[in-house]
Amino acid sequence: MSMLGSLRDSTFRKLFDLENGSVTARRIDSFITWLIIANLVALAMEHFPIYTGNEALFGTFDRISIYIFTLEYVLRLFAAGGRPGIPWQANPGFATGDDAFCADRPFGDRALLAASAWGHRP
Repeated sequence: MSMLGSLRDSTFRKLFDLENGSVTARRIDSFITWLIIANLVALAMEHFPIYTGNEALFGTFDRISIYIFTLEYVLRLFAAGGRPGIPWQANPGFATGDDAFCADRPFGDRALLAASAWGHRP
């Protein structure tokens, strides 16, 4: 395995491998889940009077959340690069919208899947 492959595998095992009991992976998964819930609550609160006068606070929370979600997404893409069993490795049509998963999705979802899989096919 190359140095890059080892780094990807190590990243996956430490940060995202829930099946093999990684405590860090469970904590990250839990944190992301609660951050999603907090974002839904914040979105709902934008329609109530509490939002007025606190726009900057809500905006800061939104930006920080986007940075965290982006970092997690990039790390997941990096870690998935050499993993066996990743759908686009087993089915090269997965990320292009040629299969049933993408058939009913809007173009944006197919484009996102294609972009996320770019360079990771065998």
